Amino acid sequence: MIQIIFLGLITLLGLFGLSKMEKIGKLQLIIISIGTILLLGIFTIFENQNDIYKEKVTKINLDFGQGKSILCKDINISNKTFNITSNSFVAKQDSKYVGTIIAFENCF
Repeated sequence: MIQIIFLGLITLLGLFGLSKMEKIGKLQLIIISIGTILLLGIFTIFENQNDIYKEKVTKINLDFGQGKSILCKDINISNKTFNITSNSFVAKQDSKYVGTIIAFENCF
């Protein structure tokens, strides 16, 4: 996230420099500055949501690895009845949930 803010500040400073050299007009400076600030806000929100998702997935992975039970779709998931894949749980062959695949998003 710091990279995004740093890039935005460099862009805004560059714009102000171009404005001082009269390469772009004040209206263009205002429009591009507002656009840059809006893009920075959107990227910051996206990065924040992505970080929250990663934290939740990491917690699920850690809890599952420690043998804790996780509640997903009214099913108690543990490493005794399910295997873990990249972002989902797959029921083991010898469990009563055979053929069941549950995505991590159902566990948040």
